[in-house]
Amino acid sequence: MWTSQWLPEASVDQLQCALSVLDADPQVGALWVFAADAEAYTPESLDPVLKRLSKPVFGGVYPKVIWGAQQYERGAVVVALAAPLHLAVVERLGELSEAPDDRLAKALPHELPPDSCVAVVVDGLSSGIARFITHLFHEHGVAQPFFGGGAGSLSLRPKPCVITPNGLLQDAAVVALLPLKAGLGVSHGWRIISDPLKVTALDRNRIIELNHRPALVVYREILARHGAEAFGPDNFFDVAKGFPFGLRRLGGEIIVRDPIQALPDGTLVCVGELPPESFVHVLEGVPEALIAAAAQARVAADSQLAPPVQRVFIDCISRVLFLQERFGAELMAVAQQEPIVGALTLGEVAGDMGGFLEFYNKTAVVVNLAQPSAH
Repeated sequence: MWTSQWLPEASVDQLQCALSVLDADPQVGALWVFAADAEAYTPESLDPVLKRLSKPVFGGVYPKVIWGAQQYERGAVVVALAAPLHLAVVERLGELSEAPDDRLAKALPHELPPDSCVAVVVDGLSSGIARFITHLFHEHGVAQPFFGGGAGSLSLRPKPCVITPNGLLQDAAVVALLPLKAGLGVSHGWRIISDPLKVTALDRNRIIELNHRPALVVYREILARHGAEAFGPDNFFDVAKGFPFGLRRLGGEIIVRDPIQALPDGTLVCVGELPPESFVHVLEGVPEALIAAAAQARVAADSQLAPPVQRVFIDCISRVLFLQERFGAELMAVAQQEPIVGALTLGEVAGDMGGFLEFYNKTAVVVNLAQPSAH
């Protein structure tokens, strides 16, 4: 069902060698790649490798990857899946509008088979992620579990980062229907420290005004009241990583939105879009609460499917930046002496049966995978 291989050094030549061997194996049906951004792949170097494969291939290039119970800035995890899978690539996410889009309708069968799940890799810096996720939900619902994350670079400069049979793509997503059972756990652990703030002016993932005032001014005032370090253009992200926004959804659930850049005009750029006229809170992180939340995500996944054949951990790179040396405790809370694979991402995708499909920030997503039972 599943074999995984760790490449501590994953140059294009080394990755090509690993993929070619698996591609030639008749027992392998598809290939899934978690690669680290420091390998510096480009379409010019990687596209010939990806397009030469006979088996479906998908994945992403992320700030860091997870293997065993460790995080790595270099290397790649290559997963060989035994069964072939349905794969769809959606390009030009930033051009998506509110209108229905045929590409999303065709991305998956409308009736997802039982004992299946959907893996999603999206360019984490695309301005069209929220529309993509909303379209995907409206077209297909979450009759089966969805999970995945945002690929990209910690430099926060947009670049090709989504691995597809068409090559290494930017502003794109790949959707893979996996013939596997999945159990999901999703938790973040951030706490509210402000009154609700109405987003009164917005441009997709750019918050322009809060309560009819410049967003940066309001945000700066709230952080100052909570003793945060003063920030300017050079250290904005260093300070903001500990004070994300919380977007309140129906049912009271808080979806985290990560402010990653303050523009000279006073607007705040977030990872992922926000709905117009929405309400947000400023949140604060406490290390113990974040680590406990990751442990809770594992418990929730185990309550749906245990024991897994493989545990996948999709976790936000900004949790690493916030926890720093304590992030090892978060990894151990999820692994608990078991090998895990995954990525440290720019945003996380999760949706479970009967709920909503969401694009999260600063959130831990634990995925338990297992072979469907024989009938």
